[in-house]
Amino acid sequence: MHVLRGDSRIVGPQPTGRPAQSADSYFLAAQVEGTRIARHEEIPGGVHTELAEALGTPLTGAVEELVSRMPTPAETELLHLPPGTPVVELTRVIHAGERPVEVTLWLFDASRHRFVYEVPID
Repeated sequence: MHVLRGDSRIVGPQPTGRPAQSADSYFLAAQVEGTRIARHEEIPGGVHTELAEALGTPLTGAVEELVSRMPTPAETELLHLPPGTPVVELTRVIHAGERPVEVTLWLFDASRHRFVYEVPID
């Protein structure tokens, strides 16, 4: 069993009010039972602070995968996309040690986002 937290976000003062992205996060229910995560409450300090506290261990890293593609009809409707607009799907898996503890799936209107990553060189 898992817990889902999801939302659609409107980014910036958009005259159209079109959502620029959607996000759904998944957690194992047993790991977040009784927390503000499971109750879908606002969390001061953010979800990751609450998750680390619930687990009793720090979150240690994340792996992200970005895929650019054309949207499904349902995704076109969700983001109110003009015809021919691609999306970027981002999947992030957060770990505590070797254990995956959260999976978040984002869907972005590709015409309205730029992704910039900093990669440390050891």
